Amino acid sequence: VEQNTTFYTNVYRLFPARSIVDRATNEDTEQGLATGDCNVVAGGVADVATETIREIGRYQGPYNVVPRLFAKDPLALVTREDDPQWSAFVGAIVSSIFYAEEINVSKSDTFN
Repeated sequence: VEQNTTFYTNVYRLFPARSIVDRATNEDTEQGLATGDCNVVAGGVADVATETIREIGRYQGPYNVVPRLFAKDPLALVTREDDPQWSAFVGAIVSSIFYAEEINVSKSDTFN
C-alpha cells in the first residue's frame, strides 16, 4: 500500500502491521505484485485496474480484483489469480472484518 494515502490509513486500521508492505510511491506498490514482495495490492479502483497493473506495475500474470468498495473512497484489493485459494481467503478475511464492524464487534471484544 502506498504511504501517506487514505488507503494506507485504512489498511493499517484493518490489518496487523506485520502483514503490510508499505511503499513510497504508487509505482512501487504496483511493482510489489510483479516482484512477489506483495500478494495483495490495496488502492483505488484506478490503481488496481488492468492497465495500471500491467503498464506501471509491470505484472503480467493473472490477478483478481475484489469487487467490493471498502470505504467512501473507491478502495479495492488485488490478489494474484494463480492462487484462487489465497484470493478467496483474502476476500473472506476482509468480509469478516466488515461484518464484525456492522454488528459492533470491536478489537477489544475479540480477546475477552
